[in-house]
Amino acid sequence: MDKLLIINKIKYLLFYALLLIAAMSYGQGFLKEEKVKSEPLKITKQYDATGSFYENLAWVTLNGKYGFIDKTGKEITSLEYDDVRSFEEGVAKVNFNNKWCFINTTGKEISSLYDELSDFSCNLSKVKLNNKYGFINKTGKEITSIRYYDALDFSENFAAVALNNDKWGFIDKTGEVIIPIKYDDVNSFSEDLAAVKLNDKWGFIDKTGEVIIPTKYDNVTVFSEGFAMVNLNNKWGIINKTDKIITLIKYDDIFGISKNLVAAKLNDKWGIINKIGEVVVPFEYENIDFFKEGLAKIKLNGNLGFIDKTGKKIIPIKYFTLYDFSEGLAVIGNIDLSSIVLDEKYGFVDKIGNEIIPMKYNGAMSFSEGLAGVKKNYKWIFINKMNKKAIPFEYDDIYSFSKGIAKVKLNGRWFYINKKGECVKDCRYAPSNYPRTN
Repeated sequence: MDKLLIINKIKYLLFYALLLIAAMSYGQGFLKEEKVKSEPLKITKQYDATGSFYENLAWVTLNGKYGFIDKTGKEITSLEYDDVRSFEEGVAKVNFNNKWCFINTTGKEISSLYDELSDFSCNLSKVKLNNKYGFINKTGKEITSIRYYDALDFSENFAAVALNNDKWGFIDKTGEVIIPIKYDDVNSFSEDLAAVKLNDKWGFIDKTGEVIIPTKYDNVTVFSEGFAMVNLNNKWGIINKTDKIITLIKYDDIFGISKNLVAAKLNDKWGIINKIGEVVVPFEYENIDFFKEGLAKIKLNGNLGFIDKTGKKIIPIKYFTLYDFSEGLAVIGNIDLSSIVLDEKYGFVDKIGNEIIPMKYNGAMSFSEGLAGVKKNYKWIFINKMNKKAIPFEYDDIYSFSKGIAKVKLNGRWFYINKKGECVKDCRYAPSNYPRTN
């Protein structure tokens, strides 16, 4: 009896051991299969430039023509287009012989050709053909005939349209006129209200066409977070949706510079107020620009710098020239007092005020796609953020890189290069000994 019990136990142990081995083998195989799936897919064909993947598709260019590939490297369109835009919401714009249409993710053209196409808004795109406007949906169907003298993109399911008499109204997404075409001017709907102009005065209507704020102002902005800026007798202030005055209409000029802040001008000096009229930055500057990446450019005594949203000076107010930040760096420039001709010299500063690239160049462009153009000894070159020459050629003039290529001028003629400096387009204008991609 004991022997039989022992034998049965051994059988059970062997059975479970076999099950465990099988499970481990299956698991190892499964993990191996997953590892293979996660490996990056390789693109073997060489292109002049490749865009980033959006919705699993990326534009590519070769010899001045564009197309799209998927993540396996398969071309979903032939390289036949003169220009393209990245995919967004399942469609992309492509240009052929100066006409635009939409394609879907299979590469099929889904719309007619137009002179202009806007991005889809409320699933509809504004199109232009022969100086007239209309709208199409994502199947390419025209929901209105191409008949309007002017039009704005759809916003909050309504679009402003104008006829030849230069009067404006609103249509819905079916193309039906909902608000009569009778206004002298309009803005798009924002926060359920649209600014309209009648008899040279501005007010606001709702989506039924009912007047919410009478047409009594000389100028207005659209509503944002419950507030709008209004002008009366050449002075500006802020109102809410009930037409209550939030700040006195006393400012010489005013504009929104960030989500909750407004630049205002009073007695010829600029400062910053919030949307309930409280002063955030004193009225002491000659100029203030929009906040971009958390910083606003300011001018004082003819010099430029940057402040943050509390008014703290982040970049010292000491530069004669100061560009907006691009890819983490901004162009700076000052007059070289050691020069007989008082030339301005340019360099680059980072967001904490460090002059990363010294002011030694005769000209500079903002960084784009990792490279910036700088001028030295009357010639333009491309440098990287380490201040190293990135392309081994010098040019008479240049444009910044966009989509992997840049337009350059050499010996009085323009052509296009990639980031290796090779000619990729209009190469007949490049010197005969200049390197090409093919």
